[in-house]
Amino acid sequence: MAIALDADGEELTALHLEFEWLLTQEVNTILSQLHSIVLECCRRFPVHVPGLETLVKTEKFPLNSTTHLDQIKILATLSADNICYADINLRLHKHSIPNQRTIVQNDCQWKLHQIQDASNHLMSALYLLSSPPLRFDRNESKFDFRSAQEVIEV
Repeated sequence: MAIALDADGEELTALHLEFEWLLTQEVNTILSQLHSIVLECCRRFPVHVPGLETLVKTEKFPLNSTTHLDQIKILATLSADNICYADINLRLHKHSIPNQRTIVQNDCQWKLHQIQDASNHLMSALYLLSSPPLRFDRNESKFDFRSAQEVIEV
């Protein structure tokens, strides 16, 4: 019976040491990697982060229908979270006016709200990862977590 209690005590000690290692080492590494990933994502979205160069550029996308009938053709130009130009051609067979065309000009851009929402979520995540909890050792540039609850709160 004493051997079983001794083995349980050793296992508890090993689990406690592993938990301490997890709090002091592994969580800091993962949070640092997560911060780097979110920063890299911010570079590709139309958000302003001081000291971070943006990779947002204007891109043209030709979009065609997958059938061979060429029922719809679109040439869209995206700049950040705006469709700044689009030429939309639609062919309607058996219609009095078979070809329809509309154009989006620079003076009347279409906002892409999904990109704006994603940018806002990225900024929220970056804020959460950049605002350290109460116990942050700036000399070692790492968090001093003492419980799993503190990690969950981050």
